[in-house]
Amino acid sequence: AFVLGVTRSGRSVLWPSCYLPAAAFAALTIASCLASSEPLRGLARLKEFAIYPLVLVVANGVGSRARLHALVNAFLASSAAIAIWGMVQYAQYVRDPLGDEARRIRGPLSHWMTYAGILVLAACLGMAFSAYHPCRRTRLAYLAVTVLIMAAIALTLTRGAYLAVVASACLLHLIRRPALLMAIPVVLALAYAAAPGTVQQRLASVRA
Repeated sequence: AFVLGVTRSGRSVLWPSCYLPAAAFAALTIASCLASSEPLRGLARLKEFAIYPLVLVVANGVGSRARLHALVNAFLASSAAIAIWGMVQYAQYVRDPLGDEARRIRGPLSHWMTYAGILVLAACLGMAFSAYHPCRRTRLAYLAVTVLIMAAIALTLTRGAYLAVVASACLLHLIRRPALLMAIPVVLALAYAAAPGTVQQRLASVRA
């Protein structure tokens, strides 16, 4: 659909700057597969490169601020949906007497780290829009979605995701309102106190 649209419109294709290193990475990966002892097995994994054209489609499809906001809202809405999905999973684990309360939620995805990674991207985006959007009511809506997503991140028990969110929050406050940096430890302490026991245990294991 993208190729047909570009061909019929006659417009030039915008190539993101990340495509040059991505192409180099793809070329080296293909070369390493061909030089391996089992090239067919390695080449079968190249199907994962199919995600690369999505960057090209998005870069050429977001041509205005309105489209950018629509894309952001769609991403945050879908992230909120899978955040709720993960919370439902966690509640099922806790209620099930045969289940393990410490099981890692993963939403509709195949692994909890992939799930947490996507939610971290959404949380960072939500924090930025809740801080910089000109409309106060809209900022509050973004903040509510961000808090929901962060709650799901906490339940993933993924410590790397915890660090990423805290680092992003610190950087955002440093840029926007440095004085609010002092509030982050207070918010973290309150969040820790309100967190389920499994989350507290996971955080405590950082010292181990």
